[in-house]
Amino acid sequence: MMKLGHIQSTLASSNLDNLMNQIKLFNSKNSEINVSLVGTLATKYGDEAVAMALAAAQKSAPSKSIADQFRELRNE
Repeated sequence: MMKLGHIQSTLASSNLDNLMNQIKLFNSKNSEINVSLVGTLATKYGDEAVAMALAAAQKSAPSKSIADQFRELRNE
């Protein structure tokens, strides 16, 4: 079951920056294990829901720089 609405809310949340920072901190302390934002979101929401939400977010991004960030996430 896809939870597309939930993933879209997550991508728009200011808590996304907090999650990204926690992942960076984790990766800096654990060189043998590399965690990604997309992988973390896919674990919770599923690959298809994350891919669709990132594509939608990229298309509706308010600026080119934000669209580029979503494009980079899709390529992770």
